[in-house]
Order: sequence, then C-alpha cells, then structure tokens
Amino acid sequence: MKKKYCYCRAFLLPVFVFWLAGCTDEFLPSPAVQTELKEFALEEAQEYFRSEAEKEGARSRGESEMKALSPGDFVPDWDGAVGSSSNGLACYDVPIEADYRYKAVYAEERHGTVSAEQVSVYQKLIIVKDVKSDRMSQYILTLIPSKAYDARYGSSVCDRFITRSDKGGFSGIAVYSCVYSAYTARVDTYKDGVKREGVFLLNHTDRDVSDAKADYARSLVSSLQILRGRRPLSRGEYDGDYYVDYTYDDTYDEIYDGGWFDEIVVTPDPVWDGVGADGLTNDEWMSSTTPDSTVDPSPEDGTSNETDDVTTSDNGGNQEQSGEPDVQFSGFNASELQKVKSAITSLQQRFPNLNLNGLRIQKGKWNGNGGISKDGTILLKNGYFNLPLALDRTCVLWHEIYHLQNGHNAGGESHSIPRYDPKVVPEEIELRIKNEVKDDFNITDDNSKELELYYRDRIAVISVISSEYYENELETYEKEKELFPDGSISEDYKNNRDYNVWMYEQKLIAARNNNY
Repeated sequence: MKKKYCYCRAFLLPVFVFWLAGCTDEFLPSPAVQTELKEFALEEAQEYFRSEAEKEGARSRGESEMKALSPGDFVPDWDGAVGSSSNGLACYDVPIEADYRYKAVYAEERHGTVSAEQVSVYQKLIIVKDVKSDRMSQYILTLIPSKAYDARYGSSVCDRFITRSDKGGFSGIAVYSCVYSAYTARVDTYKDGVKREGVFLLNHTDRDVSDAKADYARSLVSSLQILRGRRPLSRGEYDGDYYVDYTYDDTYDEIYDGGWFDEIVVTPDPVWDGVGADGLTNDEWMSSTTPDSTVDPSPEDGTSNETDDVTTSDNGGNQEQSGEPDVQFSGFNASELQKVKSAITSLQQRFPNLNLNGLRIQKGKWNGNGGISKDGTILLKNGYFNLPLALDRTCVLWHEIYHLQNGHNAGGESHSIPRYDPKVVPEEIELRIKNEVKDDFNITDDNSKELELYYRDRIAVISVISSEYYENELETYEKEKELFPDGSISEDYKNNRDYNVWMYEQKLIAARNNNY
C-alpha cells in the first residue's frame, strides 16, 4: 500500500540565491575579516555543516522533491564568516556562492492604486548554536529589503545584517529556511534595524505547523512575489580552481507567491516487505523528511530555545501558551477569517499575557474599521479588511480588545450641541481634509470659497456622545501608540490614527463645554 504523509501548512521557499559581493559599511565587520567566537569555534561550525551534508547525501531525496525545492548548488565562503552571540545563542553568518538568484516584487495598494516595486534578494548561510544545550542548526537566511534600503545599500545588505548582533538598520523581511528541506523556519519583519513582527514555525521534531502560525507567517509576506533567476549559463576556471566566475541570464523564469504556503504532500514509492524503492523503511523515511533544524535563530527578546512554548511578555513575566485561544467567529468569509485569525496569532506572539479566551468577533456592517456592540461582541467592519498591513489589523483588534477588557462604554446616545469650530488644525490634517473635500465635490481651485466653506463644515463639531467616551478613546490610542509606534504601521493607518486622536480631542472639548 502506498504511503502518504501530509505536512500541515509546511512552507516552501526557494533557498539558494546569488550572493553579490560588494562594498561594506565601514562601521560594520567586513566579510573579508574572519571573526571567531570563544564559545563556538568556526571549525565546529564547519564540521557540523559537513556532517549535515553527508547525512543529506545519504538520504538522497527523490528527483521530484528536488525539483520542487530547486535548491541549486552553493559553496560557503568560510574565510568571510562573521561570528556573533547574544542571549545564549552563538552564530556564524557565512557568505555563499550559489546557482540561483532571486528578486522580489512588493505589491501595495494605496488610495485605490496598485504599485509594484522590484528589489534584489540576498542570501547567506547561518549556523547557530544554543550554547547551553550544545544543539546546533543551520539555515539559509533570505533578506528581502525594502525598496529604499535596497537602493541605498545594494549588495552590502548581507554584510550589514548580523544575525545575533547589529542589523545595520535593515528594513524589510528576513526568512530563515532549512538548508536541505527548504522548510520555512522563521519569518521576521524589520524597520530601521528593529524587529517588528516574527514567528518561528518549527518545534523540535514536530512536523506539524499550526494553522494560526501558518496564517500569521503568510500575512507577513502577503505583499510579496519572488522571481527566480535561471541557472548560470557558464562557469569560469582560474588556476585550476572551478566554481569561480558566474555568468547569469538576465531573465527570471518563475514566480512564487501563494505557492510558498501550499500544503505539501509527499508520496514515496510503494512498499514491499516494509522497505520502499528508496531503500528506507516507513519509519526511516518519515524520519528523513523531518525538518532539519530546531534551534530558533532569532527568538523574540526573552524567549528561550529550551522550551518552545514559553514566551515573555512586555513586563518580563513568563506565561505558557496553550495553543489557539477559545474565540468565537461569525459572519466572515474564508479570506476575512484568515486575516482575523492572523491578527489573533500576532497578538499571542506580542502579548502572551493578554487573555483572548472567550472573545466574540463578528463581521460588522457598513464602513469603518472596528467597534463593540452593546452585548460585548467585537465588530470588524469593511475597512478593517482593506488596511494595507497585517500589523494595522492587529492594531485595530488590540484597540477593541483594550476597550472591552477595561470596561469602556460600547457607545452611547448622541447629543446635538451648538456648533464648535476647532481653534487649531494641524497642517497635515487640514491638507488631508481639504483634499478629501476637493475629491468629493470635484473642486480644482485651492483658493475657492466653496472649498473653504466645505472644509469648515467638515471639521466643525455639532454633536457629541459624552466626555467619558472620548476620554476612553484617547486613553486607548495613547496606549496603542506605545505598543504600535508610528514606524511599525502603514502610513495610511498612521494618518488615520493621527486624525482620530485630533478629532476626539476636539469633541472632548465640545462635550465638556456642554456638560456632557
């Protein structure tokens, strides 16, 4: 009988790309200067790499699997290895020369217009050791920089990003893939060298990846497409040394987008007397297809490689994770539900002490992002699902949960009041509102009296709910900005948040003036 094993939400990411050598930042270690660690000798890392390569050669994965992964051949440049260590993890970042190279395309929708920007993709080998347990793992680290970062630093992107040290101000996405299986082990996002979000997908020898983690990782790369370059057309020789010079075709022949996260089903040949055509028993085959790395190379601050299910909250206290929280969802289609669950997972990763059990989350009507019904159900509206970034949606959901768990009023009766005209309007808010008025009423003259009239009407306060209502909103936004700073969210969401804070401040003044 034919055997079949299904990797739950396993991720495939092409792992071998062209490493471009170039000038390095003078303030960072040069890859030409070997940096060694006292607690982790470079020879130990080299021996581990060789032993894993020998094991892989013995396993000899099938041709179809190799085609699916498309790893190509690569050679580490051990002379350029850079060592770093922190929080009990020691690591070597090792440049590589590889058969394939990649580019990435960022697709983003803003104000109804979709733009696409192409960047180069950079890769290197990293070998990491948990100093306390002596466990080691190796990964291909894929760095997908933002357009601005790629334009500024180009081929020195890999040099600047040191796994267990300074990240060189990196902005973009970092993906750690198992060297031979190409399983995606970790996905992180960075802004100005600071990790904003991240998820580790491997748990020792457990082959399963939870739906929540899979959806979370998917959301972090949802705006990306990856293009793979063709095999080198020629290789040069120099003084008898092969594998020196590379000539690449300038075209890219494959695009990987949602396919990274498709469910992978591996079906070996039929078994006779407990041994398959590949010479392995069923147990041996299952073992050979287990993800080949288990040490988390970039755990969130305070987390441990000793116990995968322990994370650390902002206040330093540890709390065991108990899997997916008990949350009731209703009214969402499949795509919407995936986005909501990804936001839930993001909250679990960021705030492990946040109690999410017992939440009721429902698809709301009309426009806007979120709200709370009178019975305490969180409503996520149409605008929520059109937010540019996954972290924007996480931010909105956190906002509503904070209201709910702090006993803030869900709403209230609206009261008409004498017109209140704000005394001071920030320049960026005035410009935003005037542009909206011009679009709504087809006004082209910036100096027209009609534009000024509509603008004044739009910022005027003619009704309020209560002082308490606006105090609660401002308290929540103040806390939100501490946990989700401007640099971590999209420009659109930041602008909306700034506007909401300003408008609630004006309504609070008006409510107090009228004793509400």
